[in-house]
Amino acid sequence: MKTAFFAAAAIAAAAAFAAEAPKQADPNPFASYDTAMKSTTENPFAVEWSRQNDAKIAAATSEAALAAFVSDASAADALLARIGAAYSTDPLVMTQIAAVTQYVMRPEPWWSFATFWEPSASSQRATWVAALRRRAAMPGDAYVKTFCEQQLYLCR
Repeated sequence: MKTAFFAAAAIAAAAAFAAEAPKQADPNPFASYDTAMKSTTENPFAVEWSRQNDAKIAAATSEAALAAFVSDASAADALLARIGAAYSTDPLVMTQIAAVTQYVMRPEPWWSFATFWEPSASSQRATWVAALRRRAAMPGDAYVKTFCEQQLYLCR
């Protein structure tokens, strides 16, 4: 009985101390569910951004644009060099990178052995995978490394 009394007294004392302790502001602007669920001009919902930029996205992810990014190592490296720190990269660039990963993973058509004038998906995939590995190996931001490794995982 004494143990229960002391336990209850300890809980009450801890609650009183917590109520008196000053609360620190959370530095994460999206820590509150309310804040995270509001679309703003600076931080629109992805679906709103996508709808507003349909024409740009279509042009930036056309087959010709994607093929250009994997035409050689320097083109692939230039696209990946545009990845910035977490949440700071242009969403159009992130969309292009994801689209390139999907583009190089498309299945080879059965007649691809006869199209000598176009690079095959497997050679484009090799160019893209090598560029992702180079970018992931660079020292710096862990976000960039993780993002590139995730794209590599999709290229398996």
